[in-house]
Amino acid sequence: ITNANSIWSYEILIRILDENNRIWSPAEFLNIAKDTILYAMLSKSVIMQTFELLRKFPQTHFSFNVSAIDIFDDELRGLIIENLRTIENPQNLSIEILETEGVEDYDRINLFINQVKQHGCKISIDDFGSGYSNYYRILELDIDTIKIDGSIIKKLPYDKNARYLLQTIIDFAGRQGYNVVAEFVSSEEILTEIKK
Repeated sequence: ITNANSIWSYEILIRILDENNRIWSPAEFLNIAKDTILYAMLSKSVIMQTFELLRKFPQTHFSFNVSAIDIFDDELRGLIIENLRTIENPQNLSIEILETEGVEDYDRINLFINQVKQHGCKISIDDFGSGYSNYYRILELDIDTIKIDGSIIKKLPYDKNARYLLQTIIDFAGRQGYNVVAEFVSSEEILTEIKK
């Protein structure tokens, strides 16, 4: 994420590097991991590495993703809360809730949001627009930022419907006082459309 052409925040993401030096994205392994104990181990690793970075670089902003599965896991939720209590700069953390996970239990999600926000942590909805984005249900969550999914952003230079959808999301976010982040701004063409 950049602000005035400088780095403002780092998102901690998980990848697997295999023996052939091929990088595997989460889409290629997380669904399989969810059926095993590996998923919780991977989530725990990302959480712990993020808090280590917050301690090592106390003036830097970081974020990581959580799914509803992570939030509903007592151990992982406790790990997040305990680390927020012990770091000196919890305001430098944003937790991104994955919109693609089809959040169902908004009361439990809000309980988690309220707990982390008590420490100054920020909340984002990640991948907004990638699934069946429910604008009304988003209003039930005390969020700070909407991160617009890259599947919309990458179409901006050639797809007027993507531009209309982007404008709708920006208008909605503006009325609610949410920040907006565009994911995967990967070319000058896309950046030009975003600036418009």
